[in-house]
Amino acid sequence: MAAMDVDESTVDHFSQRRAQDTFWPAYTLIDNLPNEILLTIFQLLFDEDRERRKADTEYYSKEAVDTRNPKFWKWKVRRPKCTTLFPLSPAAVCHKWRAVLAMEPAFWTRVVIFVDKAGTPASFIPEYFAWSRDKLIDVEITRRQTQNGWYRPDDEHESARVEHVMMHLQHHLHRCKSIRLYIKYRTSLLDAVRYLVGEAPHLRRLELYARNRDTERKIEHQLVCPALPLSA
Repeated sequence: MAAMDVDESTVDHFSQRRAQDTFWPAYTLIDNLPNEILLTIFQLLFDEDRERRKADTEYYSKEAVDTRNPKFWKWKVRRPKCTTLFPLSPAAVCHKWRAVLAMEPAFWTRVVIFVDKAGTPASFIPEYFAWSRDKLIDVEITRRQTQNGWYRPDDEHESARVEHVMMHLQHHLHRCKSIRLYIKYRTSLLDAVRYLVGEAPHLRRLELYARNRDTERKIEHQLVCPALPLSA
């Protein structure tokens, strides 16, 4: 058989392709990552949002280095921002990520729910409470903020959104360490406190704040919370 004439440029092309195949490994879509790897990534993000409680003699014990242990670690104190807050930001990516995040209840011991117009989807709210299972939780019901700190404008439905959240929260009051409501209308607070009834033995902080004083009616809860300071 006669030898085939091959253009020199063709040889160079295939040589370059072979080099690329050798030194550039095939990429993997993030959707194809095993759950174990995703969980490790989420654990690192979780660690970034945790800070150690006061130093003690058990600083180097196995339990003390586990950021999921509330005895030694707590959530960093910072105002929630919907674009960065863990685990809300990764949970908004896709169903698979939410399912992996739900595997670790410690991720959900801080429950932040936005009640402005483009707030937390209503279907997510019961899940956010349930995924912490039986662990103690810190709850914040709030609104997104603009860059200058002013609340975004809203419509007349804030009260209904707040009430929907409180309907789910009332079943978890016995697990709450803190409850914070930072909303726009005082009338929305009046609707919210109707659900603050019953025993909350672990509650140490209760903050109820409304930007607009659209009513002068007194805000009173009916919680039994012996751990709550009298000034709260």
